[in-house]
Amino acid sequence: MIEKKVSTPIEVLCKNCPSEFVSYFHYRRSLVNIRELFSLEDVMEEVGLGPNGALMYCMDIERLKHYG
Repeated sequence: MIEKKVSTPIEVLCKNCPSEFVSYFHYRRSLVNIRELFSLEDVMEEVGLGPNGALMYCMDIERLKHYG
């Protein structure tokens, strides 16, 4: 099912939608999938935290990147 969604042209998906939808979906498809970069298990091992702590660590790092 996911292959069908990904392979369907955005213009077909957004046929009767405002043009902003097409722009947004092109933008969204261009983003990197964070799961391709590292896993929660990698973070847990690297920083020595459990699953909840590792998730909080990732959220803090992301927040700091955007808001200093």
